[in-house]
Amino acid sequence: MQLSRSILAHEELDQVQLSKSFHMRDFLASDIAEFYGLPNIPENPDIAIRAAARLCQDLLEPLQERYGKLSIRAAYRSRLVHGFREKFHEAHPTEYCCAAEAAQAETLIWDQNGESGAMEAGICIALPQASDRFAPGADWRSLAWWIHDNLEYSSQVYFEAGDTFFLSWSENPARVIESRMEPVGILTRPGMANHGIDHSGWYAGGKLRRLN
Repeated sequence: MQLSRSILAHEELDQVQLSKSFHMRDFLASDIAEFYGLPNIPENPDIAIRAAARLCQDLLEPLQERYGKLSIRAAYRSRLVHGFREKFHEAHPTEYCCAAEAAQAETLIWDQNGESGAMEAGICIALPQASDRFAPGADWRSLAWWIHDNLEYSSQVYFEAGDTFFLSWSENPARVIESRMEPVGILTRPGMANHGIDHSGWYAGGKLRRLN
């Protein structure tokens, strides 16, 4: 597929089916791009499509199947929109920004391989229908451990603002979970004692629980 410059090519890109539930058009909307009149169009559509398909098939479809329809808060960014967003965040650091850190935000540019040369795709989502799955006292860690044990993710980041979290897929997955809400910090990463053990007690019987 050629660079999506014309309206016809853009419509063709929109219609690409990535998985059972998702098309490319689901991820190309950007409030900043729309407000400031910036094109949020991949320079390398074929790479963007391949990365998006893996994100959808490996992460979003199984998440949605288990926890209900997900809500997309931030997805693909063109390099132009990404650069504009980073400058905006520098000028307004108190504004909420999903995946504000450079290492995470770079994965929103799906049509550009990461620093390691690996294809990757990140997204910020919420699971509004999952609230009834949380047992009293349960927190974000129960969901994080289910994703860790069941899905081929690269990174998870949980934010203090609302129910939104960042999730990414990569050809070279980091397998790191961190949080900006309590308990703040790294929950797990390769080399930590809790990385390869069974965490099913946190989500046994389909209910998200709190163990400590």
